[in-house]
Order: sequence, then structure tokens, then C-alpha cells
Amino acid sequence: MADHLTQLKHDRAATTDLRLDSQTGNPTWYELSSFLVGDSPELAFALLTDITARRQSETECRQDRQYFEAIFDNLAGGVAIIDSQFVIQRANPAFARFFRCSPHAVVGRKCHEVIHSRVTPCQLHGEVCPIASCLVGGDTTRVQHRHVDADGRPHYQETTVAPLADDNGTIVSFVAMYSDFTEIKQAQEDSDAKSHQLEALNRELTVRQAQLAVQTAELEQTNAELVKLTGAKDDFVSMVSHELRTPLTAISEGINLIADGSLGPTNDQQTRFLKLAHRNCNRLGELINDLLDLSKIEAGRVDFRPARLDLFRVVNEIADTFRVLAHEKGLALESALPDAPVLVYADDRLVRRILTNLVNNALKFTDRGTITIAAVADGENVRVSVQDTGIGIPLAEQSRIFEKFHQVHHQDRGRPAGTGLGLALTRQMVAMSHGRIWFESREGTGTTFCFTLPLHPGNEEGKSDNAT
Repeated sequence: MADHLTQLKHDRAATTDLRLDSQTGNPTWYELSSFLVGDSPELAFALLTDITARRQSETECRQDRQYFEAIFDNLAGGVAIIDSQFVIQRANPAFARFFRCSPHAVVGRKCHEVIHSRVTPCQLHGEVCPIASCLVGGDTTRVQHRHVDADGRPHYQETTVAPLADDNGTIVSFVAMYSDFTEIKQAQEDSDAKSHQLEALNRELTVRQAQLAVQTAELEQTNAELVKLTGAKDDFVSMVSHELRTPLTAISEGINLIADGSLGPTNDQQTRFLKLAHRNCNRLGELINDLLDLSKIEAGRVDFRPARLDLFRVVNEIADTFRVLAHEKGLALESALPDAPVLVYADDRLVRRILTNLVNNALKFTDRGTITIAAVADGENVRVSVQDTGIGIPLAEQSRIFEKFHQVHHQDRGRPAGTGLGLALTRQMVAMSHGRIWFESREGTGTTFCFTLPLHPGNEEGKSDNAT
């Protein structure tokens, strides 16, 4: 009361709010209004009014305002209060961040100036202004628009505008809420672009599938024709070979009878030409046999009968067969085999043909030195090699060494004898035996052909040929 009386003496009137605590613990508020009476400084008139309800109402209003302030300032979306003249009265931090400024910096400025950097309202630029629409219709309005910032980057925003009216129902301002959906829009655009790309790829795939179907049909027709032609070729080769073999045998035997003097004496020149004719008949016979064998192998008509086979016995027999011919050329034919015999799982006929072809090939291209047949265990297989000290295979010829009818040519030698089918047949027979074949050669030094045979049934090392 001391402050109240001091003010009363000084101003002749004073007003003070008083809080009186009751026994129940609920405070009661009074407003004390005092003023001096007449000219007497000691006499005053006092009016005591109960303002408890008003104080409670003010407290509630203050709390509501604090709640509103907290919500307004912490909303993730931008919110601004804008009057009917498009002037921003208040803005929350999120709204200011949208447009790269502070909340205080936007207050008092036109919304189209802040948002679009324009001095005139949006509707003058052919755009829908949500505030103008809300002002005309009186209802909440929602619009989406594309905004380009100062750096030229596009942003997509959704604006919701709700009207605020006074006690007379007149719209005086608006609550504008802004949400940025740029990331959603960009994701949608990316998705649309990828969808268009996928549709284009699907259309292209459909076209490719149709083309592939046509090509597949054409390929199947071509394959059918090729199979038919291959069968016809095999039948033709087989028929011609059989038809040639009988008269060729008769010619060869006739020449041999004349050459050995069984039908009468011949002079030296006649004998020389008869022997030449006999050798050519033998070469033609070898060609016919090779063609028949190759045709049978490629057609899958070879009777393959693998069994337990003493490989070392076969190697020794082949070496004995060719040792006389090697001696006539001044060559040594040797075998390098382990002490204990090794049993392989292979066809005896095919193994003998393979070794015969490789040894015969070594004799053909070796003029001096040694030919060695060797065998050694190699895991689940046995590696057999035929090594010579001959003229070797030129590097340019090595990639074609297993081709049919291909013959190696050397500059210092004439046309090689043979059909050019020996190594092609050998590769086919090694493949049938579930082995692989390869070679190592250096021109002028010699060549080594190697092939493998399985020790047990079902052990397939591979059917690919590796040339080194």
C-alpha cells in the first residue's frame, strides 16, 4: 500500500491490483482505485472491485498466445499473416527460410515482392493468386506454383490461404501456409522420365523380340537345311569312297603284279613308273580311308568301345612297327616309359590310330635325330607325348595345325606328302577318348605333341584343344 499512497498523494489518484489469498488457497484479485476528496490531502475516496475473473481470463489469453507463438515459430511449413493489401504482417522462421531472409526482414513487404520478386500482384502476370481468390470467394484456397529462386533453381510450392475476419465478418487478413514439395516433384519427374525410358525400352525390346523370332525361324530353317546337306555330304563321301576303293584296289594290285614281274619282265624305266603309280594309289587309298573315318566320326557313327587298356604295350608295339622305317631314314625311335604298366580307360583302336598318326607325322618332318614316345601319370590321367627333333612348325602355321586339309608348308621343302587330314582326325579321336591334345614347337628345333587319356571311366579332362 505504500506505493499506492505515494502515487495517490503525488497524482491525487492511484490504481493498484491486489492479491488476497483465501484459506482455500485460491487467490482473489481486486482492483483498488483511490482519489483525493476536495482539497484535503488526508481524505480519499477508495473503490475496491473484484477482478478475479478478468485476471483469470487474461492469464488464459496469455497462455494461449504463448502456445500460438510456439506453434507458429516452430512449424516446419512456412506461415505468414498477410493483410488485404498483400502486405506481410508477420512470418515464421520457416517462411523466411524459404526465401532466404529473416522473419523481421519480410514484415512490411508485399508478398509478391518477397515470393516472386515482382512489384505488382501475381494476377497481373497471368497467375492464380490464392489471396485474391480467397478475398473474392471467402473460402480457403489452395494452389501449387513453380518458384525460381535468385540462383535460378526451380522450387515447387503449395500455398494454402485461409481468411481472417473482424467482428463484423469483414475479411481483413489471411493466414498463408507454404509447403515445399520440390523433392517430391523432382522424384516424380525422375520417375516419369524413367517410366518413359522403360516404355521406350519395352517397345524396342518387343521389336527386337519380333526380329529375333524371325531370325530364329530363319536359323532353324538354315540349320535344318545344313543338317540335310551334311547328311547328304556324308552319304556322298561314303558312297564315293566305297565306289573308289574297289577299282583302286584292283588297279593297285594290277600295278603291283606287273611291277614284281609276275606277268612278265619289265625294264628299269617301266619298273620306276609302275612303283610311282603304286605309291600314288596308296596315297589315294589313304585319302579315301581318312575321308571315310572323318565322315564317320563327325556323323557320330564310330563304334567307340572303351575298356581297360595296357597303354605301355600299345606304345611298344607302335614303336616296333615304325622302328624299321625310322632306321631307313637314319633316325632313332625310342620310348620312355615307367617301369610299372599303366592301365588307361580307352578304345584300343583309337589309341593305336592316334599314336600311328603322330609318329608318322614326326617321321615325315624329321631328317635327323631322335623320335621319342613317352608316357607319364598326370593326376587322374596319363599324358602321352611324341617328341621329334625335326624342322618344327612355323609360328604362322600353328593356329591352323588341326584344321582339315591344312598342310604345313616350309620354304625349303616341297609340297608335303599326305592328305592334310591326319591331325584333324587325331584331334577328333582324342576328344572321343575324353582327353585333350596340344603341342609345343619351335621352328628348326622340333615339335612335341601331347595328349591325355583317362585312368578311370567318367574322368573327362576336357575336349578343348590348346595350342602353344
